[in-house]
Amino acid sequence: MANGARRCTGCRCVLAVDNTAALCSKCLRDQRDQLLGPPRNLRPEFFDTDEFRRAFNSQQIGNVFKAYRHHPRWLKLLGKALNQEVLGRWLGLNQGQVSKLENGKDEDNIKVLREYATILCLPHDELWFRFPNEGAIVVRGENGSAASGFVFGWQDPAFEASIKQLGQKAAGAALVALAASESAAFGLRHQVAEIHSSTMEQIEEEVRRLSIDFIAADPLNTFLRSRRLRDDIFTLLDQRAFPQQQALLYGYAARTCGYLAAAASDFYGKYEAASDQCRVARQFSEVANIPELRSWVLGIESGIAFWRDDWKRAANLAERSLQLAVTRSGVMRATSMRARALARLGNREQLHEVISASEASSIDGTSDDENGMILFSEDNHLRCLGTANLWVGESHQAREQLSQALTAYLANAPENFAVIAVIRADIAQSFLMERNVDGAAEALAPLYEVDTNMRLEGALRRMRNLSRILQSENYKSSIQARELVVNIDSFTAGVEEQMNQLPEDA
Repeated sequence: MANGARRCTGCRCVLAVDNTAALCSKCLRDQRDQLLGPPRNLRPEFFDTDEFRRAFNSQQIGNVFKAYRHHPRWLKLLGKALNQEVLGRWLGLNQGQVSKLENGKDEDNIKVLREYATILCLPHDELWFRFPNEGAIVVRGENGSAASGFVFGWQDPAFEASIKQLGQKAAGAALVALAASESAAFGLRHQVAEIHSSTMEQIEEEVRRLSIDFIAADPLNTFLRSRRLRDDIFTLLDQRAFPQQQALLYGYAARTCGYLAAAASDFYGKYEAASDQCRVARQFSEVANIPELRSWVLGIESGIAFWRDDWKRAANLAERSLQLAVTRSGVMRATSMRARALARLGNREQLHEVISASEASSIDGTSDDENGMILFSEDNHLRCLGTANLWVGESHQAREQLSQALTAYLANAPENFAVIAVIRADIAQSFLMERNVDGAAEALAPLYEVDTNMRLEGALRRMRNLSRILQSENYKSSIQARELVVNIDSFTAGVEEQMNQLPEDA
């Protein structure tokens, strides 16, 4: 090496003759990458400074921002404090907003404070506000006795170890809220990253297995597996690898968050958590840029909006889903979601137009890659059309379609307990629309044998509605109606008892 050659101030390698900067190209890239997002693996010692202690004691998030920006890490890495613009980009703020917070403007929105703390990995035990599900919570065990209290903490290993010994419905609903918070936090801080191909095959296989198991396997165990897979994918997205793998990984992330969204809604009735998961799933599906995947996510989002009684938004989301669909399965899903929403809006004319258009669709067959909850079958499409007709008052046609769908499911997919339960409940409602209590009771009879942990929200919603119908003036003098109400309430009581033990923000 020539004497007097200029060296990189970072790694001390000799700089190229035409490099007029103080750093070599590798160190410049490393410095740039350090600023793409906040560091995710900070040691506890990072926050063990006098500046942070004073900031946490002040209970002002602006003081915490200032301590964070002026940490010695940044002085060593950048030669100066981290600037407000970069910090603001990580937090979804502009430079002026960061400046106002650092100069005394108070932030008292707990949800916003939690988001800031999550993005910057602030230690929870130093904060002046709490996160959902933090603290010991006693949940009743399967035998009704009080199980030992445990902490619902973010990614707390004890959570999953303890959860299987507790009431599954209550613990699962708490886990739904936790998983949604984690996904939302990642979506807020996420930056494009890369991943090596060595793990892709394993991830793809687990994504496919979960799609099937969401239909037939134990709901809670499947949810736990999905959450773990999502965490693995998020970890990989925070690392560097090959760009050509990115679209696939984003697609897997979108599908996994979509599974969690569907479970939050259909298993536990936690629609806000489901919406949070869907927003992240849609973000990733757009990065992956796979039309059918984007259509699938929009279809799930439509279903969630529907069960939040936002039928107009549900119809609009389904229409967008239909525009992106490129398989028969996608067309049927989008059409089914739109038909149900239009039925609730009372738009019979447009409902029949949508059904006719789907039957005349030129898209035939389904992709070989579709399975489980990704696949929307002809039988499910028939079931949804029957439900739509039920909601516009066409009870006879609805029962005919629903009965055909039930026969098909019992023959082709008897393991799909969730859909079968929903069909039986809808058939019961079609009988009640004709004041036929005996017919409704016969339709519901097989449901009473379903295990409590398998009584998912789709069936529970309908059973609660049936109970309300049977307690209306139309059935006031009916002994059979009162007996059926007792049976229905018994079906829902065990689940509701578990759910009532949840903390308010779970």
